[in-house]
Amino acid sequence: MKMSSAVAGILLVFVLAALSASAQTQTAQPPARALANLYEVAKSITSKPSGEAEEHPGGSPTFPYPDSIQLQWDQSMAVYGNKLNPQEQALFPPCATHLNTAIADTEKGYTTEDTQPKSNTGAQADAQKSYAAGKLEFEQCDAAYALAQSEIGSAPAPPSTPQQGGADTNASPEPTPAPAENPPAGTSETPTSDTSTPPTTASNGAIPGSVEESEEPGSIDWTPTLDPLFGYLSKEWNLVASDPKNNSWAADDAGNTLTLKLQPNQAPEVESISGARSSSLRTITENGLPETKFPNGSKLSSVVVAPTFNVKPKAGMKRTRLKYYERGGIFKSYRVAQ
Repeated sequence: MKMSSAVAGILLVFVLAALSASAQTQTAQPPARALANLYEVAKSITSKPSGEAEEHPGGSPTFPYPDSIQLQWDQSMAVYGNKLNPQEQALFPPCATHLNTAIADTEKGYTTEDTQPKSNTGAQADAQKSYAAGKLEFEQCDAAYALAQSEIGSAPAPPSTPQQGGADTNASPEPTPAPAENPPAGTSETPTSDTSTPPTTASNGAIPGSVEESEEPGSIDWTPTLDPLFGYLSKEWNLVASDPKNNSWAADDAGNTLTLKLQPNQAPEVESISGARSSSLRTITENGLPETKFPNGSKLSSVVVAPTFNVKPKAGMKRTRLKYYERGGIFKSYRVAQ
């Protein structure tokens, strides 16, 4: 018996819908992880708004990383929103509302502060009010975050694998190259990176990972941990590279690489600096770098990152950045377009 075209079309629609739903489920973060990520980025931006901002000379700053984490929460709720238990339902959605408001208030405050002259005292006062409102919203979420963290901590551990990246282990892995990092800033004069990876002998540098694996249950997102450091470095480098006295600097396609060893609650340790403008990088590091607080649940005792800074982007260069995560005690990264 032949199937009518109308019936075949209906079946095709159902199949495509099922495949779409399956794909969405596979990529959506569990609610506890999505809320924890949202909390951590809200904490980061309310503590230091400039660390999450991407500057655009002559225009308003943007906030791509907080935007992506907010989208992650929305995707999680689209898949799991009707599967929350009573305690999650009572805490997670209201907390997410507070966190999203905190992010929005802080972004508004920073945009006002960044785009309005300091002489505009009224606008600057409004910026401070927005900051205060954002912090107040953020403070409403301690109970929900504690629940999320307890659920993440009790989640089944991923399969055991040889540990690298500074984890306590008896294994002696071979030195692994740490990929170049393009710190998160958005002007033509800020650090840029092509797809090349500078060599390093760091055995606890990030090994190649994937966005798919980073979103699986049990993976720990390191981006909120590292973005304040990379944002600080990017801003400081931009001040140097855009200084009129350095206008004669030629484009440096090879870049200038700063290799840093990070340990919990300590300032980064400089392992090496290379490149034609390494002296400028050294000056930045000598002024002091922000301490790094490792993410909750991390098994790592140290990691190595190697951000690369360019004087000017070469024509046609594709801007990229690395996103970092941890899985099974292993430090990993994957590259995304910027």
